[in-house]
Amino acid sequence: MQTVILTSGDTIEDSAFKDCTSLESITIPDSVTTIGEDAFEGCTSLASITIPENVTSIGDYAFSGCTSLGTVYWNATNCRTADRSNYYSIFRGCKALTAVHIGENVESIPDYAFGGCTSLWTVYWNATNCTKAGDSSDPIFSGCMALTTVYIGENVENIPSYAFSNCTSLIRVYYGGDETSWNRISISKNNDSLESVTLYYYSETAPDDAKWAESNKWWHRDPDTGEILIWKKES
Repeated sequence: MQTVILTSGDTIEDSAFKDCTSLESITIPDSVTTIGEDAFEGCTSLASITIPENVTSIGDYAFSGCTSLGTVYWNATNCRTADRSNYYSIFRGCKALTAVHIGENVESIPDYAFGGCTSLWTVYWNATNCTKAGDSSDPIFSGCMALTTVYIGENVENIPSYAFSNCTSLIRVYYGGDETSWNRISISKNNDSLESVTLYYYSETAPDDAKWAESNKWWHRDPDTGEILIWKKES
């Protein structure tokens, strides 16, 4: 069983796919609101997972031990419960997890959601109006010591308290707009990590003199490869 496409239902039961070591891909429908305990624990071939918008609860160890899981697409609008035992996150032991994408409609992310994901180094934050992302004792990226890079979408209006608390390795932010738009974002308390980063603004074409006067740090993507490239001012 390498690929599973679920088409209906509101619950993925406890241990539903536990230790399905050949499972590489699963499609979870928008009808799902609950993902049970140990639902995908030990699915060692699972490469990526998308959490749909309507999921409100995720049980203990739901994705624990998914050692090939490299990317999580978190689209759950108001998931307020993501249980964890002994302060391990639902992604405990996901040693290959390097990228997390936070969707545009996400409004609330449960405490410690990605805590302890020690290989996580890139976060794509596109949530327009997220109002909760962990708290003082359980920031969502707590213990993510490899997290160095964050992409923040142009349509983001605010970043909630503690979203990037204690992200001590964070060194760069690629923002999808210009400085004027960045300054409109409401960044709540305890996001100190964002204050000391190198901030790059986006320019699809080579910056003109007005843009260079605004900032000397601009980025774009290679149209063929999607690779991040830094614009250099012509002398």
